[in-house]
This record gives sequence, structure tokens and C-alpha cells, in this order.
Amino acid sequence: MEIRCLIIDDEIDACKILSNMLNKYVSGVKVLDIAHNVDDGIEKINSHKPDLIFLDIEMPNGNGFTLFEKIKNIEFDVIFATAYDQYAIKAIKYSALDYLLKPFDLRELKQAVSKVAQKRQMQYSQRRIEVLLENLRGAGNIEKITLPTHEGFIYMNLHNIVRAHADGNYSEIYLINGEMQIVSKSLGEIEELLPNDRFFRIHRSSIINLNYVTRFIKKEGNQVIMEDETKLDVSHRRKEEFLRVMNLK
Repeated sequence: MEIRCLIIDDEIDACKILSNMLNKYVSGVKVLDIAHNVDDGIEKINSHKPDLIFLDIEMPNGNGFTLFEKIKNIEFDVIFATAYDQYAIKAIKYSALDYLLKPFDLRELKQAVSKVAQKRQMQYSQRRIEVLLENLRGAGNIEKITLPTHEGFIYMNLHNIVRAHADGNYSEIYLINGEMQIVSKSLGEIEELLPNDRFFRIHRSSIINLNYVTRFIKKEGNQVIMEDETKLDVSHRRKEEFLRVMNLK
């Protein structure tokens, strides 16, 4: 199924390069039009009804995020394009959206479009954008995360996550209300997303929310007891760092 896309970027050369890369090297994508500012982008979105937009973050008359505040129904996917802004990139990752760094890399471009092609079968763009905007309004504090599941996406408040455990290429996420969710990310991928000031990998198979640790037991082989009464091993390799972050050393 062909993906119909728009490019919204104030850099004319960047637009030309991206358009040429898509037309020549990425199959299944049709570039409908190019816009160079937010207002023009909104007009062309309403006119063309694209499946996907490539959206620059920094533009003269408002950053790319303001575009979403002016569109009621978001029925397209988004790949952000940026040369910097680490906080924005962090918020994008937490929302299960994708981004490309400038200058564009062909391999990364193909991967991003491939992900969109897979997600097109699951219509969750609106909610992922809402999570993104909520996190951006948090003035540096990421509070919500979007994670893929076999059926689509789930949206979690980080405060509700007690622990996460490896399950092959998947992970089990345990919440404070007793629920467990299986997500389509490895524990290593989950570790990269969770903020390290609140979460700690105590073992190759376990990540915990430090706020929910109730006890640390040395006599039984270095174990923690969580608020949900789960007892978990702390690996010998991670013990010293764990004691340091918990101010126990």
C-alpha cells in the first residue's frame, strides 16, 4: 500500500534532499507536496489528507509541535526531522514516534518509513501525539510513556510502573495496581527509555522503580523487596551501584 506524504520544513535544501531520497531510494512512498512553514503545512494537510508527514521541529513562525494544536483530528503518522533539541527527541521517543537527524541518513530513513508502514495498520496516531504534547508541556519532566504491544499501544504514567522483567524479545511491565502488561520491546530497549534517576536495572532480567523499594536484604544474597511484596535478586555486578544510588553506601 502506497504511503502518501508531505514534507514540512523551512530549509529548502533539506526539503529537496529528502524528497529526492524518498523518490529514488524508498519504495512505496509518494511525495505529494512540500510546505515551508506551519501555516502552509496545515493548509496542505487539509488539502491532501496525507498518510505521513515529515515535520521539521524548528521553523520561523512556530515550531513543528504547534501544528498539532491547530489540527483537531490527526489521521496521519509523523516522522520528525531535527538537527538538535535533545529534550524534544526524548519526548518523541517516549511517545513511540520516530525522528530523523539532519543530515539525513538513507538507512535510517528507510527504517523510519518501514516502521510507519507497519503502524499504518494500527490507528493510534492521535493518542501518541497527545502523549508527546503532554510530555513537552512538562518543562523537562517526562511523565508518560507509549509502549507497543501485540495489539497496538499502551499509555502509561511512569509513576505507575513498579518493575519490568525480560521475556525474550518482549518485556513484562508490572503496575502499582497489580496489572501486568506484555510489551513488544526487549528489556534493554525499555532500559533506554526509562529515566535513570527513577529506574535501575538490578539484574539482566529486572528493572525496578527505585521509589517502590521497601527493603534491601544482604543476608539472603542481595535482594530487594518491592512495594508489591515481590522479592528480587540484585546481581553482584550491580550491587555497588545500586547501594550508591539508594544512598545506602
